[in-house]
Amino acid sequence: MTEKKAAFGNNFTPEQRAAALKRAAELRGARAEYLGRVKLGEVGIAAVLAEGKENPVVGRIKAKRLLMALPGVGAAKAQSAMTAIGIAESRRVAGIGQRQAEKLVELFG
Repeated sequence: MTEKKAAFGNNFTPEQRAAALKRAAELRGARAEYLGRVKLGEVGIAAVLAEGKENPVVGRIKAKRLLMALPGVGAAKAQSAMTAIGIAESRRVAGIGQRQAEKLVELFG
């Protein structure tokens, strides 16, 4: 019987897999730290949206998670804003369009 290889990502050596897991954990930590700064009010929504186009750590944050990190915004308010603006549930900061960003700044900025 021949061994089948999976189509996605199982072709890593154990060392490569460990390195990838370590890198992923570092990126998750960096995103969490950045969201903490947003929650404290150190970084505004306009700055996050601008930085999300340049910085891959910020760009990979889910839009809903970003909105919920803003002071005074919970799940319901974030969801209603996203629905009103037309931002998909799966959208990340880097994928938010210019008009959508302007509306977010108008609402939360």
